[in-house]
Amino acid sequence: MLKPWQIKCQASKVYYQCHLGVDSLICIPAKERVHFIFSILLIIMNTFASFKTSQYRILWIFNLLSYISRWGQVTAYGWIVVELTDSSFYVSLVGFFCMFPMFVLGVLAGYLADVWNRQKILLFTQITCLVGISFILVIVSLELLEFWHCYIAALITGIGYSVEMPSRRSMVHDILKEEGATNGFALDSVAMSLSLSIGPIMAGAIIGISSLYGNHLVFIVLLILHLLACVLMWNLKLETNIKKQNQSSRPINMIDGIKYVSSNQLILSVIGITFVMNLFLFSYSHLIPIIAKQVLYVGPTKMGTLQGMFGVGALTGALLVASIPKIRRHGLIFIVGCFVTFLALFGLGISDSYYFSLITLGLLGIGAAGFSTMQAAIVVLVSDIDYRGKALGVVSLAIGTGPFGAIIIGVSATLFNPSMALIINSVIGLTSLTLLIFVVPSLLKIIPLKSDKVVK
Repeated sequence: MLKPWQIKCQASKVYYQCHLGVDSLICIPAKERVHFIFSILLIIMNTFASFKTSQYRILWIFNLLSYISRWGQVTAYGWIVVELTDSSFYVSLVGFFCMFPMFVLGVLAGYLADVWNRQKILLFTQITCLVGISFILVIVSLELLEFWHCYIAALITGIGYSVEMPSRRSMVHDILKEEGATNGFALDSVAMSLSLSIGPIMAGAIIGISSLYGNHLVFIVLLILHLLACVLMWNLKLETNIKKQNQSSRPINMIDGIKYVSSNQLILSVIGITFVMNLFLFSYSHLIPIIAKQVLYVGPTKMGTLQGMFGVGALTGALLVASIPKIRRHGLIFIVGCFVTFLALFGLGISDSYYFSLITLGLLGIGAAGFSTMQAAIVVLVSDIDYRGKALGVVSLAIGTGPFGAIIIGVSATLFNPSMALIINSVIGLTSLTLLIFVVPSLLKIIPLKSDKVVK
C-alpha cells in the first residue's frame, strides 16, 4: 500500500507520485516533509544551474540591462509616433527601421561571431545603441521632435542589435559548453522575458508621469542602462574564440555557412519557422500602441503594461523550460510554443477587453518562450563548431524579416483595422506551421548531437 505521497530522486530527475489522503502538508510525517522540501530545492537548483558560473552571471545581467533598454526604446518610439500621427502604418514603421539592419547584416554578423572577438562585438552593440539614444535625447531636449526622428534612432539602435545575436548566443555555449548550453539558453530567454516586461512597463510609466518631462526622463534612464551594460561587458573575462578559429584546418567564408545550413534539414526547418514567426507573429507588438489608444481606449501607462504582459508570460515559459532536467525532444517544445503563440494572437485580435487582452498576451509570451529557447538550442546543438556562428547568422537573417512583417501588418491594419490585421496574421501563421510540420516531421524528434568537433 502506497503512502500518501512518494518522492523519488534519481539521476537528477525528480518524480512525484501524489495520493492526497491528507488534508495538508502539515499532516505529512516530518522526515518525508524534509524529503519533499529537499526535492523542491533540487528543482530550483536545476532551473538556475548555469548561474553557478560567474562569467555566465555577468553575461546574463548584461543581456538583461541591454534588452530592458531596447524594449523600452521600442515602446517609447511607438507611443511618440502614435501621439504625433495617430496612424497604424507610421507606428509599424518603428519596427521596420528597428529590425531592417538585421535582415541586411544577419549573415555578416554570424561570420564575425566566428572570426572576431565576441566580447568586443557586444561592446560595439552597446556603443551604437548609446549613439541612437543620445541622438533622440538631444532632439527632445531641443524641442525639435518630429515622428520621423524616432525612425532614425530606431535604425541606429537596430544596427547595433543586428550584429549581437550570434555572438551573444555563441558566447553562452563558450561559457557553459554543450552540457549546460540548453539551460543557459533557457535562462537567456528568462533575461529576455524579464526585459520584455520591465522595459515596456517602465517606459510607459515614465512617459505617463508627465507630458512635459516624460520623454526626457525615459531616454535618460535607457541611456544609463546601456552604460551599465558596457561596464559589465568590459569586465567580463573570457577565453577568446579566435584561438579556436585558428585551429580549423581550412578557411570558411559566409557562403560556406549558407551552403551548410541549406544542406541541414533540421536547421533549415528552424529557419523556415523563424521566417513565419517574424513575418506574422512578432509584428503584433508594433500595433499595441494603436490598439491601446483606438480599440481599448487606454493611456501610455496601461499601454506599457500591455506590452510588458508578453514578457511576464515569456518569463513563466522560460522558467518552465529551464526547470526540465534533460530535454530530449527540443523540436516538440519548439513547435507547440509556436502554435500557442498564434492561437493567443487570434484571441488578441477578437478582444475588446483590456483584461482579456492581458491574458492573451501572457499566453502569447509563454508560447514564444518555447520557440525562442529551442530556436537557439536546436541550431547550436546540431551544428558543427566551425559553423555555429554562421548558422546563427542565417537565423539572424530570418529574424531580420521582421521589418517586412511590420510593413505587412501596418498595411493590413490600414486597409481593414488593427484587430482584423491580427486575426489575418494568426490564420496565416497557423496554416504555415501545419504545412511545415508535414514537410519536416523529423523536427518533432530532435535529439541533441555531440557537435564540438572541427570540420575536416
